Amino acid sequence: MISQCVDNKTDTVFAENNSFSPESFAFDKRVAIVFDDMVSRSVPGYETIQLLVADLALHFNRKNLIYDLGCSTGNTILSLIKRTDKPLRLIGVDNSADMLAECKNKLINIPGHQIELVDEDLASRSLYQKGKADVVILNLVLQFVRPLLRAGIIKNAYRNIEHGGCLILVEKTIQKDADLNKLFIDYYHGYKKEMGYSELEISNKREALENKLIPFFLDENIALLKEAGFSHVSPFFQWMNFSGILAVKN
Repeated sequence: MISQCVDNKTDTVFAENNSFSPESFAFDKRVAIVFDDMVSRSVPGYETIQLLVADLALHFNRKNLIYDLGCSTGNTILSLIKRTDKPLRLIGVDNSADMLAECKNKLINIPGHQIELVDEDLASRSLYQKGKADVVILNLVLQFVRPLLRAGIIKNAYRNIEHGGCLILVEKTIQKDADLNKLFIDYYHGYKKEMGYSELEISNKREALENKLIPFFLDENIALLKEAGFSHVSPFFQWMNFSGILAVKN
């Protein structure tokens, strides 16, 4: 039986009585210990996204080598393990030591799989020293990377994916139509209220992420994948301003 080893701590990082400064937001210990609650309440359809990502990754996995780039606390790795009876080789990469510590605690007692956690920057050219991948996953990660670095990360992934493998990208996006973009954002904030976040928490988080989470248009993300060389590129998930894209390498 798989135990997630999650404390289920509630996200109050942006609460009114909190001393947290929005300008200093980082994926540090304070965020890491509440991350599971934060992401499950902040990303619409989060459980569905995890199931779809896991099933797609397992479909394209042949030699049992999957990279989860920006693995955070290990939720995607855990989803992969839960969706298969076959042994997997999983490499989780993150540049936050606090996130990796939470990830290790969650996955430490899971038998039957080879799991490696690597503290590394996603823009590093030595990212794939463990071997070429059948699957590379970027689940709600690339949006936090400086825009000028994103093409290089995608191209490096393409070079290190086996033929017949894939890259799975899930991102928050923006719309080209300004009215629809506002509608989607308003709807998203309404969703967060339904998840228990206050107006102040929503406002504080929006301010904190203003220059750290920089979403692209859906078409921009698709173009990055095609320009890197992926031959088959298609969205597989959409909820207002959240999109999942599958990119296959011939």
